Amino acid sequence: MKAGFNPDMLTLARESCAMTQGALAGTIGVSQSKIAKFEAGLLSVPPRNMRGLCDALKVPEDFFFQTDRVYGQGSPCMYNRRRQSASVREVRVVHAKINIIRMQIARLMQGMSIESENALHRMDIDEFDGNAGEIAKLLRISWRLPLGPIKNLVSVIEEAGGIVLRCDFDTTKIDAISQWVPGFAPIFFINARTPGDRVRFTLAHEVGHLVMHALPNKDQERQADTFASAFLMPGDEIKPEYRKPVKLETLAGMKLRWRVSIQALAVRAKALGVIDERRYRSLFTQISRLGWRKSEPVDISIEEPTILPEILEAQMRGNGCSVQELSSRVNAREDQFRSVYFPARSIVRLAR
Repeated sequence: MKAGFNPDMLTLARESCAMTQGALAGTIGVSQSKIAKFEAGLLSVPPRNMRGLCDALKVPEDFFFQTDRVYGQGSPCMYNRRRQSASVREVRVVHAKINIIRMQIARLMQGMSIESENALHRMDIDEFDGNAGEIAKLLRISWRLPLGPIKNLVSVIEEAGGIVLRCDFDTTKIDAISQWVPGFAPIFFINARTPGDRVRFTLAHEVGHLVMHALPNKDQERQADTFASAFLMPGDEIKPEYRKPVKLETLAGMKLRWRVSIQALAVRAKALGVIDERRYRSLFTQISRLGWRKSEPVDISIEEPTILPEILEAQMRGNGCSVQELSSRVNAREDQFRSVYFPARSIVRLAR
């Protein structure tokens, strides 16, 4: 085995391909126990098996000699917004893929930096007695956001040094994953299959995690939702706009202005005391009956990220790098690099 082989990279590559140890073993013609020993670092990988691993997992040999740390579920550097029906396997596959992309972006950015007017900074939720709404208010002030709706949340996050990517997760059960690893910019991976209104709430939810939750806690998902509601729909500003009696037509009209879902507007109305529990339940009964839980009327346009395209342009036009050179730099095959960074409609495709 070449010095420096990192068994964690083998596990990462395998999981990103949604392969079990048994499936990989069958593909390259060895036993499952041998793959397990490769991944545990208990057995050297002979050249013939190395070639098989590269072919099966669609990575160059150099991929396995990277020393980057891999972050997973439960890490204080990673959060995800997903449905309860998302399986452990689905989550592990997406986590593996976004770890790989984060490693690639770090290599693409070597020698570069993101200049930003604002910054993401920690505000521990416990220091605010669990008041996520107050933290949202302070962050808006810190970022000098104007009163009213945030017109382009992606731009606001990028102006604070964050990197936003629209990704095809190959599932609708995971809306977003965020990573903020030491020494690197916070990255927000957003599912390209998520509607525009839900994308904005999801992004704000993830910002809440990175700001408030240096350490995870059992109430963090509710806190992140509260943060997102207050960040996108400040109470003092939106409350007077709810015309009574609050009807779905009212919320649909507000949706265009505030660029959040009808459901999020209904939840916010209840939290602000605009409607009572009975009216709240009535609205959601109507929403369910109309099929709006999955697809609402009044489309909200998708906000396109700009930082990653600018990084690629700087490397290719400014530094004269070819796609082949960039793929080699990030330890990816050229065809895989193209599928990730030069897809149709500016969507980063996680499929390997």
